[in-house]
Amino acid sequence: MTQQAEPRGSMYKVGDAEFEIIRVTIDVEDDVVRQHLEKDPADTVRRFLVSRGYTVNSITAPFPQPGQLYHPGYIHIVSGKLQSTWSPIFQ
Repeated sequence: MTQQAEPRGSMYKVGDAEFEIIRVTIDVEDDVVRQHLEKDPADTVRRFLVSRGYTVNSITAPFPQPGQLYHPGYIHIVSGKLQSTWSPIFQ
């Protein structure tokens, strides 16, 4: 049996915050939107969220996969030190 090393490190609570889980779906039928999404997905998603009334201070967006719907999921931090930060949900 192979022996595994015990992970070492530290962690600390940054603060309390409220959050919401958001699933974004962006229509990629428009060639201009699709091309911008392929070039800069974070900016495309940021502009979409801002157009829906959200504040986006930080976001990471995955690149689209050819032939698939573009609908990444996010955890949106609503309050606290990291307010308006959008982090992808990895599935």
